[in-house]
Amino acid sequence: MIKIMKLIKPYILCAVIFISLAFSAVSANATYPDPYKDVLVVKGDWNYPPFEFKKDGKPTGFNVDLMRAVARVMNLHIKIELDDWPKVRRELMQGKIDIITGINYSRDRDKYIDFCDTNIKVFHSIFIRKNSRINSIEDLADKTVIVQEGDIMHDYAKKNLKHSKLISVDSHLEAMRLLASGKYDCALLARIQGIYSASLLKLDSIRTIELNMRPQLYSPAVNEGNIELLAILDEGLQLLKVTGEYEKIREKWFGLDRQKLSSYEIFIYTAWILIPLLLILAVVLYFSYFLKKQVKKKTADLKAGLKAYEIAVNALHESELKYRTLFNTSNDAIFLETLQGDILDCNEAACKLMKADKDTLLSMKALDLVGEKTARIIPKILNKKILVDEYSDEAEGKRPNGELFPTEVTTRMIDIETEKLLLVYVRDITVRKQAENDKHELEAQLRQQQKLEAIGTLASGVAHEINNPINIVMNYAELIKDVCIQNDSATEYASEIISESNRIATIVKNLLSFSRHEKELRETTTIEEIVESTLSLTRKILSKDHITLEVDIPKGLPMIACHKQQIMQVLMNLLTNAKDALNQRYDGYDKNKLIKISSSVIDHQDQKWLRMVVADSGTGIPEDMLERIFDPFFTSKSRTKGTGLGLSVSHGIMQDHAGRLHAESKENQYTKFYMDLPFKTFVE
Repeated sequence: MIKIMKLIKPYILCAVIFISLAFSAVSANATYPDPYKDVLVVKGDWNYPPFEFKKDGKPTGFNVDLMRAVARVMNLHIKIELDDWPKVRRELMQGKIDIITGINYSRDRDKYIDFCDTNIKVFHSIFIRKNSRINSIEDLADKTVIVQEGDIMHDYAKKNLKHSKLISVDSHLEAMRLLASGKYDCALLARIQGIYSASLLKLDSIRTIELNMRPQLYSPAVNEGNIELLAILDEGLQLLKVTGEYEKIREKWFGLDRQKLSSYEIFIYTAWILIPLLLILAVVLYFSYFLKKQVKKKTADLKAGLKAYEIAVNALHESELKYRTLFNTSNDAIFLETLQGDILDCNEAACKLMKADKDTLLSMKALDLVGEKTARIIPKILNKKILVDEYSDEAEGKRPNGELFPTEVTTRMIDIETEKLLLVYVRDITVRKQAENDKHELEAQLRQQQKLEAIGTLASGVAHEINNPINIVMNYAELIKDVCIQNDSATEYASEIISESNRIATIVKNLLSFSRHEKELRETTTIEEIVESTLSLTRKILSKDHITLEVDIPKGLPMIACHKQQIMQVLMNLLTNAKDALNQRYDGYDKNKLIKISSSVIDHQDQKWLRMVVADSGTGIPEDMLERIFDPFFTSKSRTKGTGLGLSVSHGIMQDHAGRLHAESKENQYTKFYMDLPFKTFVE
């Protein structure tokens, strides 16, 4: 390092001289004294050890030696004086002195002072008594704080400690003396000056607290604008650093104390060293003996520990065997995966679920076993949720053969040999999903049934409104018939009016009966009455579509106890379906456009049943649809013509009556629906 400094020394000197000449040219017209001709006044603090202070009435300290060395190497004539610090600062601002030996940098001071580039970092601390409860700068509110008049900490305290009472003194020694007296709470001082002063005063009741602020830069300074003198000082300080003299001066004042020790001091220091060594030696000898005993004990403990380790290893093997057994025998599919999606292991249930062998699954990525929709959201899940201990959600599974199916996936983070892995449980929820869909369909069916009930209520209201004027018409027709008894034509017309009014009244009566609430009690009726009541509502519609009705209801069939309007609803639905099938096959009139209604008693399951048959020669029902015609919402019609609820509701009504509704059909030939009611619903 010294060789390098010797090599660059000429270049540094040239650069410094060049800068000095440049500044000299700029300030040629200034009113400052000539640095090389006039005696320069240099002042500092009279009591700021070890930087500057008076000893036997003469200036001394690090700053004083440094200024004398700079004056020597730069051939300057200087006069060094030390005085009260506030007075020194005032004289510098008034231009009465040329150089200040050392001062802390601040932005406010930089407005009227030019600082040298070479500086020392000065740390400041809070000095308190050992029994004080002050722990930080925030605790100084409402406290008495000692500062040196004009010091950088005085400026800091005036600006930042608005709620503290400041006590200004002339020197660090006075500050430490006052703090030790117990009159005031603390002191804000440069750390090295405070410690130095406490040492001089032999104060052992003082401690420091770190001040949370940047170290202050401390350097010589000149009046604002005296660029020539500032350049000379910087040049001199650099020369002292290059030659090593700066470090010697620094070592003198801030290094180790190299004074010769007295015999008494040597004895004391030797005792301080030897006594601990002897104590350590005694402790070592004791521990040597103690350790021998401990080694024997530890050896026995190690043997016992080794045996315990063997037991633990065996237990680990048993645990691993149990885990492997549970893993392989679990009914749920289990995959062991890395966080990157590589499949490390899977159980037999996983192979069955995915319909693939284990080697095939281990060669695939986890993303290969999910549908496209799930694959798109997996990165988001990995970023947000998968790193928690456990996560569960539904996902779309995908078998290696491309088959998609719904699954429930649960992942759990586990650690195996310091590596984080995912234990993934997969369960097929196809059955559950189907049950949920069936539930939704049944709920929709219920809503549709409620709509049908509302329509029935509306029909009932309309029927009541029609019934009143029909009764009036019939009464007036009777009056006309009585008045015009001698007029055959008028009597005939009145009779027709009465006949047709009776027919309308019958239709209204049947409509009212059909729209009654389902929870009414069963009533006794005959198949004939049910058929006739239903046809009174549909005969006109069927006739309009050129459909011929053939009704074969034998006399003497037993009466039945049933919900009449419900059985009428079943029959009306079958007639409507037959009409639609005939209209689909035959456009307009055709001799084969025929619906047959018949009834008979049959034997089934060792008991008597009453059977009603509705047959048509329409389009028929395809064989693959025949088993599904009673499913809710299943229909072969367009959405404008059917909801898929008619046969489903009819099937439910027959089941409520402990009966059966089934069909027989051949496509493009015929369809027959059988309504069977068991004998137990009969009334003799």
